[in-house]
Amino acid sequence: MTLVRVYLATTEGPSQVQSVVEEDPEVRSVVCRDGTSESLPISNAYDSFVRKPTGVIERHYGHRVFRMDVSERISEGRSWQLGAFVAHALKAANRLASKDDTPATVLWLTGEVRNDLTVADVGHIEEKLANSSRLFTELAAAGIEVEAFIPTENGRPDDRVLAALPRTVRLRSVASVGEVCREFGLPDPLGGATTAVEIERPTGVVARGQGGGHGLLAVATAAALTLSIPAATLWQGGLWDLWYWEKAGRFRDLGEALILAKDGECRTCALAAQVFQLTRHPHGGTEIGVGMVEHRAAGDSCAQAVRVEIPPIAERGGVLPPSPVENLCALEYRLRFDGKRAALAWLVTAIGEKRERRLKDMRAQPGETVTVRYTLQAAQRTPGAVDVLAVGSPQESDQVTAWLRTLTTPEQFAVAAATLEAAGLSVLHVQHNLIDGKAVAPAVEPAPPAPPAPVAVEQPPPIVPPPAAPADTRPPALLWPPGTEPGAEMPPARFGGRTREPPETATQRPFGQQQRPFRDGIRRRDQLPRN
Repeated sequence: MTLVRVYLATTEGPSQVQSVVEEDPEVRSVVCRDGTSESLPISNAYDSFVRKPTGVIERHYGHRVFRMDVSERISEGRSWQLGAFVAHALKAANRLASKDDTPATVLWLTGEVRNDLTVADVGHIEEKLANSSRLFTELAAAGIEVEAFIPTENGRPDDRVLAALPRTVRLRSVASVGEVCREFGLPDPLGGATTAVEIERPTGVVARGQGGGHGLLAVATAAALTLSIPAATLWQGGLWDLWYWEKAGRFRDLGEALILAKDGECRTCALAAQVFQLTRHPHGGTEIGVGMVEHRAAGDSCAQAVRVEIPPIAERGGVLPPSPVENLCALEYRLRFDGKRAALAWLVTAIGEKRERRLKDMRAQPGETVTVRYTLQAAQRTPGAVDVLAVGSPQESDQVTAWLRTLTTPEQFAVAAATLEAAGLSVLHVQHNLIDGKAVAPAVEPAPPAPPAPVAVEQPPPIVPPPAAPADTRPPALLWPPGTEPGAEMPPARFGGRTREPPETATQRPFGQQQRPFRDGIRRRDQLPRN
């Protein structure tokens, strides 16, 4: 009976499944680290993955609660599910290797398992392979082969990743957990007939350039470019580490490795560095310069300081002109970014005997300036040296920021500049000396005289138009007989012995019932008295 070791491939690194143990059905399943009582953040997700109706382990292996111990911490995600399912299948067949066993085969798996046991795609395949590079190298040195499985839905990984894999790693894609189980003689929960598909290795290395859609195709394979050295040797030389460090923004690790590769003591490291330089992404377009502004007292006080601007320099190993300290009130060091696109800029300085350090980092636009300012008290105006380090990168890097915060001595500044420059960043290390003496501050130009106050011109009073006459709201005079004041009350008219009320005005009648005025005072023919 051959034992099989299982590694769960995650973005935090490979984590070995050390044991799978059945627990009391009244409790919940848990994932712990290295046999301790530390419950990992994925424990709740693991419990849902195990028990019915959400999970698949209880349905196929009969028990509902397990404790699974792993070697490394797993914080989030679901890519551990494919490896966890296979570990349960090996446990049921008594073939799961513990942490103290010597396995005949090692499995490296990543993928999410659906309810129907198909394998869903996951992210960061290349990053997971990068985080497992040292594990693959150690297993290859021990003569142990690695069977690696990724979801079919993820497609083919980058050819550069495949070219750098050791020959002891066999990478295949699977569409369901049954394809993995059948590869190692385990019962297939689905009873399917499909098999895992082996991913062929490329015959060349492809490096994708920037801009215009043009790509740089290496004219030969990685082995041919390196005098027919096998890809496994390049892997041991750290080729994938170099690729990964560049992608992850770990420029300190990258620069140190490339500097060591130039020493010539490690031939495989030098060959790996050569291939890396041919296939890396260029970091151009982050041109920088360092300038300075002095604030000097025009008299005995810094209350009226005068600015003296020193043009920026962009030469490697440049030196700013020395500054006398006697009447120096403040210093500003400026990083001028003249790139073609936005980039992250760091400006770190250390001044005086105590090496007071200042660090400013920001994402700068083309033409933008990053400034570090020192306000000098009287006791601080002493001769000394100032180190100024400016760094530009199109990519953010927490590692670079943390490293620059520790720089103090000139030697540390020089090492950081050389390392980051070797990593391909734009770097400018400038020295500035503070010396004894007093510089003549430029004369303060008098303020221009204030313009004369405008003469007030007396304006004529505004012309106010006379008020408009009120509108005549009286009814039309046509309704009243001649000689009668319109609006006056009229006596009742008598026609044919009948009394007729005076006509209503137009404003007294509802709309639609108004009659023409002249008809109210005229009798119709049939109303005239007959003789």
